[in-house]
Amino acid sequence: MFGEWAALQPVPTDVVTRDIRIPSYDGEPILLRWFEKSGPQPGSAALYLHGGGMLLGSVDVYDKIQGATSRRVACPFSL
Repeated sequence: MFGEWAALQPVPTDVVTRDIRIPSYDGEPILLRWFEKSGPQPGSAALYLHGGGMLLGSVDVYDKIQGATSRRVACPFSL
């Protein structure tokens, strides 16, 4: 249900995303997504950790939501 709602959100056109993979303790890669509004940025960034317990949600589900948040606060985000 949440994924369906997230899919209905508009795609931010002024936010650039970049996927980064980092190794976990067992060597499996963890996907992080970096959101950055086009143009000058302040020196801070935010890290969003969802509480899905690795059962619900994914980077793709939160993609549009975090992109819109990055645009509104003009602060880079990592998810």
